[in-house]
Amino acid sequence: MAGDGVHELSCMVVDLASNAGTGSATVKIDRGVPSGSTSVFPAPNANGWHSGDVTLRAVMSAENVSGIDFAASGCTRNGVPVPLTEYDFTPPNILDIVVHDDGIFEYVCTVVTPAGLSSTSSATVKIDRQGFDFTMSPSVAPDEFGWHDGPVTLSIGLDLSSISGLDLAASQCTRSLDGGAVGNIDWSEFTELIPGEVIELVVSGNGIHEISCNLVTNAGVLTADSITVQIDDGL
Repeated sequence: MAGDGVHELSCMVVDLASNAGTGSATVKIDRGVPSGSTSVFPAPNANGWHSGDVTLRAVMSAENVSGIDFAASGCTRNGVPVPLTEYDFTPPNILDIVVHDDGIFEYVCTVVTPAGLSSTSSATVKIDRQGFDFTMSPSVAPDEFGWHDGPVTLSIGLDLSSISGLDLAASQCTRSLDGGAVGNIDWSEFTELIPGEVIELVVSGNGIHEISCNLVTNAGVLTADSITVQIDDGL
């Protein structure tokens, strides 16, 4: 028997004394390899991150004659089987898993046929809801009237609780002088005092400087802060 399918066999044996006996057997053959796909909704941003819940969808497809063995099929998360309570099954062949937690998760989903053949597909889910907690402060306190008498070093302290990191291209600091036009501050003007934790900017020139920073994580979460630096060197 070479063909895939369910084969019903019946046999009869007759001896020389004309005594007959019969027997039957069912043989099921399935060489078809199943296929599966995994995808995430919504799609991640350009950096590959999400900032909220994500639905992982595993579609199990079996064009073979034996179908899908759902008891043997399923997904793992970072190498650990996903509990059955986390699956949302949509007949005939769709498994959805809603991912709530922040972190980087590697999902591998396996579809198995009753004949024991299998295939796998995978997807990575990266979630980070945390923004950058950061503080802006002058290295020297102003006088009692809120003024400095010379250039001021502005320190920006970063809280690195965000696991996705800083999207420097999307982040921006700006400044204006005496209520004038707002201009961007190039990142080359900053000095890194403590790598990844504190950066510094020297503010100079008489007048009232308004410094604002919008820091964006790779997951797209924005945190904003601003500070006013007043300088009068008396010259």
